[in-house]
Amino acid sequence: MFPGVPHLSYRGGQRLRIVACECCRGQDDEPIARSFCSLAAVSPRPRGDTPMTYQIRRATARDLAAVEQVVFSAYEPWVDIVGGRPGPMDEDFAALIADGKVHVAVADEVAGLIVLATVDDALLIENVAVAPDHQGRGLGRQLITFAEATAVRRGLRTARLFTHERMTTNITWYERHGYVISGMEPLPFGRLVHLRKSLAQIEG
Repeated sequence: MFPGVPHLSYRGGQRLRIVACECCRGQDDEPIARSFCSLAAVSPRPRGDTPMTYQIRRATARDLAAVEQVVFSAYEPWVDIVGGRPGPMDEDFAALIADGKVHVAVADEVAGLIVLATVDDALLIENVAVAPDHQGRGLGRQLITFAEATAVRRGLRTARLFTHERMTTNITWYERHGYVISGMEPLPFGRLVHLRKSLAQIEG
């Protein structure tokens, strides 16, 4: 655990506690490059169900190699499905980590990550990725819960994200958790689906 860094801890899918630091309150991030967001935890190939404890903390430069490996392993199965490389596979994660936009979920290793930015008075969830060995354990939901709590701490009442239209399991998962489709955007291969969720009912 890193002093002064916001984090959530979970055990077996149950949230244990949340700690918010002053650096997260009202933080204004610059928009980052657009990419395909994939909730890898709801891929068609769920993995083990062994309860684990995850700590979510801000990523550091020491996490770079692990972050890049998680992203590759989470998105590579989607390449043939969407017809091209999802954007996160080509992101500059060194720069995103340096900007404080990346949070990692850690058990005995980096198991997943989420990339967040504040854009137009909403929290934009740029990327969610879960390592294959940790899929099917609710970590994707925990990362999204962390993002929504972060939005509320920043005084934001809307969360936004986007995913490829062919990532249908992701779209269904987001809709089941309160996100609604707000628009479509053409891509060189397929369309980008924009979703949003009102966070007005979530207490800070």
